[in-house]
Amino acid sequence: SWAQRHSIHLETAAVALDAIVVEVQHDPLASHLVGAVQDPRLPFEEDAFELVALADVLHHAARPEVLLAEALRVASRAVLVKDHLARGWPSRGLLFAMDLMGNVAAGVAVPGRYFDPASLRALVAGCGGVIVREAWPIDVHDPALRRVAPSELHVAAAVVRRGRPA
Repeated sequence: SWAQRHSIHLETAAVALDAIVVEVQHDPLASHLVGAVQDPRLPFEEDAFELVALADVLHHAARPEVLLAEALRVASRAVLVKDHLARGWPSRGLLFAMDLMGNVAAGVAVPGRYFDPASLRALVAGCGGVIVREAWPIDVHDPALRRVAPSELHVAAAVVRRGRPA
């Protein structure tokens, strides 16, 4: 495996949390699907994992502050966040259109809420976290798709609990 070739030893590679979403329904008053989470607490002990990855998840969460706080609680080292970053209304509109195309058919909530640099930092700070490393822009898509979905729409950050070493 890639991890073995790079001398990385993983005890637990990943835990999927899809089962936490217990209900997805169509809201006739909205133009998108809405997901409901039964219990916002992750079913793991504090520091259960070294790293937790939240990839393109926070902007879908009904309460992103609860999800990030829980990820920080169960991560002993860091939470790796990859999400979208809006810089003005044109990018918000483009992100919303991309979200609808990529997620509605799968029943994923598309609330149309995207972070800008200040709101992402405020979210992290409000959850007791600190961004220790950030990458922006990120080339997520191949060059042809970047014309429609530019790299400036993507950000990645390593977040640690305040007071923890980076």
